[in-house]
Amino acid sequence: MADAHAPLLPSYNASLIVGGQAVGGDALDGTLFSAMDVYERDLEVEVPPVPGHVLIVAPEPRASVRYRLDGRVRSTTFHTGFMALMPQGRPSWWNSDGCEGRMRHVHFAPDADWRLFQQDRPAALRPVAPSADPVTRRLVDLIFAAGSSGGMDRLLADTIAGALLCHLQNAYSGAAAARRPAALAGWQVRRSMDLLESRIGTAVSLEELAREVNLSPFHFARAFRDSTGLPPHRYLIQLRMRRACELLAQTSLSVGEVAAAVGYADTAHFSRLFRRTVGASPGAYRRDRRP
Repeated sequence: MADAHAPLLPSYNASLIVGGQAVGGDALDGTLFSAMDVYERDLEVEVPPVPGHVLIVAPEPRASVRYRLDGRVRSTTFHTGFMALMPQGRPSWWNSDGCEGRMRHVHFAPDADWRLFQQDRPAALRPVAPSADPVTRRLVDLIFAAGSSGGMDRLLADTIAGALLCHLQNAYSGAAAARRPAALAGWQVRRSMDLLESRIGTAVSLEELAREVNLSPFHFARAFRDSTGLPPHRYLIQLRMRRACELLAQTSLSVGEVAAAVGYADTAHFSRLFRRTVGASPGAYRRDRRP
């Protein structure tokens, strides 16, 4: 199997930069992708054929840029929220001379299509010049939000990345939308629920859950929601919060220790999620249930 983490976007490699500057922030590494905010200034970069699909989104206003995606040099303005797509195996060239600001890069793993769709893999993606796509922008923002507090929520990030790749395939490949899968069989529901319960305190990926019940991650995520009423990451959050309630009511563990026991390294992130799910802070919940 390929490495679970996709390589970073080739333009992060200084040897590919013809002129200007690109400085990346902390990388967010999911099972299907790597993502990074990159500060760019007067950047000119020659990108060779990329091993996996590369998506760029502008979260803030940009000046005019020149680019080559299909053999011809063109000019446009990268407005706020605009995206551009470089499919797997396609080279490109970008020149933002006189332009400075932040760009969001998402680079899918070379085998992301196969790992997500498997036998239902859609047609090849086509290059997409800078243009508005509110769905793509929102999904990319959600990926970055999933990694903004307390480390990357791997299951949530996998689910969002799968939705993003599905949207790109439906919008930019000319392929028909994938058929909706049937609900999970009883044994598949039980096995996936058992696996989630056994991993309350540790990370679990969408790919791992799907493999357990012999489905592609794309079909598993949709069928699990149809069968249980919740996407896998929401179901896992419910399991974790239920266990956290038990620990707060029945043990003397600190809030930080409870957070760690249910899979959250960041106590503040756990507390926010607990309040949003349960309706009270961990401390208030404990006080209300102690004599």
